[in-house]
Amino acid sequence: MIILKSFLLLFGLFNGITVFGQTVENNRSTEPLDPEIYFGQLDNGFRYYIKPVDTENSKVLMSLYIKVGHSHEGKDKRDVAHFLEHMAALHTKNFTHLYSNTKLLNSIGMDMIDVRANTGIEYTQYQFNFPVDADSKKALETGLSWFHGIVGREVEFQKDDVDVQRKAIYEEIVGRHYKDNYIQSKMFNAIYGSGADLIKPENYEHYFQNLDIKKIIRFYKDWYRPDLASLVVVGNIKDVEAMEHQIRKMFSKLQVNPDSRPHEDWHLNYLRRPCQFVVLENDVEAFGGLSNDEVGIYTLIRNSKYQERGTWAGVKRGLIKELLKNVVRIRFDYYQKYTHQTSYKLHYNYSRSGNLIRVIAGEGKERKGLQQAFGILKDIKSNGITKEEWDKIRKDKLQGMQNIEDNPHYWKKAIWSYDVYGEALPVNKNQRLQKWLENLSLDELHTWFLEVLSEMPDDIGIIAAKGNKALSYTEKKVRHWIEEAAPIANIYKPTAPESLMSKEEVSRLPDVVYTKRENPELRVKELKFENGVKVVLQNVDSTPDKVLVHGFSPKGISCFSKDEYCSAVFAPTIFNYSGVGRWNKFELEQFFAETSFPYGIEHYIDYATSGIKGEATLSDLEDLLQLIYLYFTAPRKDTKTFTRWKNEEKEMYLHRQSGVLNFDMKDKLITSIAKDSTIVTPGGTRRFKSSKGIGLDEAYQAYKNIYGNARNFTFLISGKYPEEKIIYLLTKYLGNLPGDDKSIDCLPPVLPREIHKVSLYKEMTPEEGLDNAKIRWWYVWPMDTSYNWQEDIKLDFLGRVIMREVQNIRDVKKRGVYIAYAGKQNMSSLQWSTISINVDCTTEEWGLVLGDMEEIERELKEKKLTTDMFNIVARWLIEKYQAAIANDNVQEKSKKLYQYYRHGENIVTIEEVLNYIQSLTREDILKTAKKYLKEQYRSEYIAKSKMVDTP
Repeated sequence: MIILKSFLLLFGLFNGITVFGQTVENNRSTEPLDPEIYFGQLDNGFRYYIKPVDTENSKVLMSLYIKVGHSHEGKDKRDVAHFLEHMAALHTKNFTHLYSNTKLLNSIGMDMIDVRANTGIEYTQYQFNFPVDADSKKALETGLSWFHGIVGREVEFQKDDVDVQRKAIYEEIVGRHYKDNYIQSKMFNAIYGSGADLIKPENYEHYFQNLDIKKIIRFYKDWYRPDLASLVVVGNIKDVEAMEHQIRKMFSKLQVNPDSRPHEDWHLNYLRRPCQFVVLENDVEAFGGLSNDEVGIYTLIRNSKYQERGTWAGVKRGLIKELLKNVVRIRFDYYQKYTHQTSYKLHYNYSRSGNLIRVIAGEGKERKGLQQAFGILKDIKSNGITKEEWDKIRKDKLQGMQNIEDNPHYWKKAIWSYDVYGEALPVNKNQRLQKWLENLSLDELHTWFLEVLSEMPDDIGIIAAKGNKALSYTEKKVRHWIEEAAPIANIYKPTAPESLMSKEEVSRLPDVVYTKRENPELRVKELKFENGVKVVLQNVDSTPDKVLVHGFSPKGISCFSKDEYCSAVFAPTIFNYSGVGRWNKFELEQFFAETSFPYGIEHYIDYATSGIKGEATLSDLEDLLQLIYLYFTAPRKDTKTFTRWKNEEKEMYLHRQSGVLNFDMKDKLITSIAKDSTIVTPGGTRRFKSSKGIGLDEAYQAYKNIYGNARNFTFLISGKYPEEKIIYLLTKYLGNLPGDDKSIDCLPPVLPREIHKVSLYKEMTPEEGLDNAKIRWWYVWPMDTSYNWQEDIKLDFLGRVIMREVQNIRDVKKRGVYIAYAGKQNMSSLQWSTISINVDCTTEEWGLVLGDMEEIERELKEKKLTTDMFNIVARWLIEKYQAAIANDNVQEKSKKLYQYYRHGENIVTIEEVLNYIQSLTREDILKTAKKYLKEQYRSEYIAKSKMVDTP
């Protein structure tokens, strides 16, 4: 059932658009473009932007934008823009299967990840990111030639290619959980009044198989033209003049059809529509935002100043809307969590055309949820926000604006916003915004909020299941509820503790004795306290300037019985969620917000290890150590937060149904290989079912069994610090952690875990959550008793080769494949090494794709690896480790130290790794493939949808 009702325009103004109580102004004045961006527009309308950025990034970011997307498709052309994107990337006059053209990409120093495309609501983007080296000239020519073919009507629509893309796009849609989003997309289509008619999920495959290619060709001829195209090039560009000359020469001869269709602004068309009231019955089985007993209420406040986006006032307003979003989300979050209400959920977001307030409510709770949301908004509009709130959101935003001009991705996004959306990009935009934000007063902020916020939405939508009384709600009733809403002050204003421990509590901690020895080989110092705690000091230069603390114990899930397993595996999450000592979660969050560890610390537990991690600046380190001390000595049992944690686990499970199967398959495969369901943290359905049966007392006992005795813990302290001061703090807090010989009976786990070859198969109907076939291969073998880093590098190399090969199945074998990836992983806690391969394909072709995967395995074992493929993967691996050198920070150093002390892995320098990669040959990788890609190591899990009649 769909009910559409339009509000009459209250009054009209010359050159204006009236929405609910607001006027949309048509101010089209714009700021001059930043002169450091080289801009040109050809006679045919084609635009180009070149922005040199002095950066160590080895790639130049080059993108072609076509100002056309899903909003231009028309009523009977659903996803033709997306289909065209695939065809343009696949086959033009001069390029075929560019993604998988290993020989060409290798010759210009590129990989398939450098060639990408995507379709949005209002634009389509094609990316060609090329390296800055001796081959950059050839790469630039290749990329420009590809782009020229796309804009120049040189895309070819051969039947074989089209048929492959019918299957591949369907697989992409399934992989993006279209079913979950269908009814919400239907709602927004009705409100915005644009885009093609939606296809019901059960009809989507049939729709693509029968989509008339003439519609795609017509769309191509109508919209892919130079006056709607722009080129953006950002990066370490050495010769701008030569690049500009090449661009003008390449694109100046493209012609524009004088009878071209006029291009319309999707946002402006929406803003000119009468206000909408839409009620939809949820007519699909799965929806990622609602369960059957929930109602979704969507309210939109339109942006009356949309056409100021090209002015400096529009730039400031965009920042204000982002700040408002942060305030509202914090208020919504605090209100819901502090009141411990679970009958409704409040969400807030904004776009260029307006603000969205979404309420998900249990049946009968719609009025209360809606009034809570608008009550909070009314309070912000009437009273503004507190100085504490303003200081926090301003500080967070300013931190995010630091030094971003050195990042090519910042400039790419800024130019994209300027060209596609008309947003101003004046000189020194980021610095000017920072200065303006720094000087913006609380009263001035409130004035901006008064302009941006409205107490009554313009558009309202309702989604509910069949039979729900919400389907009968009238617009008058809903608006009356909103009018009734009283302002709700920031009812919960948690006071941040001045310190986590009082001076008296700290003074009662006695001095402790410790021993110290140096390890010159690792350049560390090792301390041992009387309570059994071991500390390793790694005093190194760090970027950023932080000290990392990582404590770990060899006790993990294996120490608990099967009856205790669930309580143990979730205990760190539960008590990290609950707070510590006398401080609840909200008070701690306020305290963290003023420190260099705004997210607190992380607990974890796996099969043979448990631990606690955090990082802080030297000035905040004592606070961090106090927090760790309290988590060991005073974990907080809080029934309300425990109940809320359970509810959040339920919501996480129910609202991502289409994605649960992937977690289920991985969980089932690993536990079947080990013949033990307690070796890993449960995922998907098993996680949800496990969480339901946990009791707070049992979880508390499990937590105390691990963290109540620190005798088996080793703490790694990595960073730059004065040793005498750091040792004083460590002895004060870590030296006084509880530690005695009384501990849970925990024999060392038997490692490596026994490996069993399994072959699993499952059929499911689409109603059960599967619309395609999923093939999962896991090669699993025991890790060497002594870590062999050279072997690890070769396995990483092999995993990447396999990923490239399975990704080529679509183009080379012409299969219905979209999601395909592979890689190597060490499961150190189980002492397993693995290479996993995941491929999703159409149900009809699962047997063919399985044969393709077997062929890849066979050819690698039979020494078939092309030089081009070898070189591409070698280059990827080198770039991966070169990036690690550029980002050689304290986190990487601490990670290596952990692998040494916990798993006995030798510490190897990145320079050694690079030298080894450069020494590798094709024969080395082929020998590795023959050694590990064995039938005896390979387990599989195949899940596929049952064949059903075509609608």
